[in-house]
Amino acid sequence: VDIYISWFIYSYIIFALILVEWFSVLVIKKDIRLKDKIQKENEAEFKIKKLEEKLSEKEDKIFKSDNSEINIKIKGNNEAEYFKNLLSVLADYIGIVEGLIFKKDNNIYRVIATFAYYFEDERDIDFKEGEGINGQVVKDKNILVLSDIPKGFAKVYSGLGNGFPRYIIYWPIVLNNETKYLAELATFTKVEEKHINLLKKLEIQLIEAKFNEK
Repeated sequence: VDIYISWFIYSYIIFALILVEWFSVLVIKKDIRLKDKIQKENEAEFKIKKLEEKLSEKEDKIFKSDNSEINIKIKGNNEAEYFKNLLSVLADYIGIVEGLIFKKDNNIYRVIATFAYYFEDERDIDFKEGEGINGQVVKDKNILVLSDIPKGFAKVYSGLGNGFPRYIIYWPIVLNNETKYLAELATFTKVEEKHINLLKKLEIQLIEAKFNEK
């Protein structure tokens, strides 16, 4: 009887040790995954911070000038080229990672320029005034900034990886009291008042722009 009791106690101890070891492994793996996640988040935050610092240096320069540098970069021989250059400048100075420019054409807003954006059929994103967020913005004629964008709402594709933008700017470009264009801009960096002011300055330049269409 004593042998059976001893064997039972020994087996129980072994089983308990196995459970403790198994639990310890799970805790360690969970801790490693958590540390990896925190490290990746910290690395992402660091990259965004460095990007913001880099943009801040450019912004300090451009906002203290007469925007002549921007004017030179934006100039194009035609409308499509002009807006393509505009998106590139906005990527350089306010950090957009994706961009679209729509133009009003017979009451339908159609894409005329893109930046780092892919779609199979551009007709899928055409819209009319009052339709969806885009349509409401062109109707209201006011710049709208969306923050805390839910995952799946918009996604940025890159050879370095995929990500979701934190902010989307809807910029209606109003000429002669009519929203002639709409810019939809996605970015990871915080949108500040100085960025909105830059867009308003650029809108004034657009009013004065003349395109030599070929």
